[in-house]
Amino acid sequence: MDYGEKLSSRRTRFPTFPCQKMPIFAKFFLLSAFILFADLSRACFPGGRMIRRRPRRENPLMYDERVPNIPENSIEAAGRPEKPIRGSSDPRYADLVENYNENIIFKDKDDYPVSRKMSRLV
Repeated sequence: MDYGEKLSSRRTRFPTFPCQKMPIFAKFFLLSAFILFADLSRACFPGGRMIRRRPRRENPLMYDERVPNIPENSIEAAGRPEKPIRGSSDPRYADLVENYNENIIFKDKDDYPVSRKMSRLV
């Protein structure tokens, strides 16, 4: 057996890939289709980027700090102010609800529930 015959017999043992027999225009079509679909799939990510952004660090609010940091009695924050509700004789007093949120510091010293009443909009 000759050395050349050994090489030729080895070459026939390995399988041929389908892309080796494919015409060049078919290879070009598959490559362009892959690039197109890869580019379209980028649109599914937020911001159109493949890289995920790290979440921004959120610090808790300090005492008397607001978001947005404007006074709550200003016109930009809540609109035009209404008349204050004076006691249970006012017809708008029935619309108030009690708020038992532990994150809100009330200025009442004796924990009387009237100080926890506020409108639903707040």
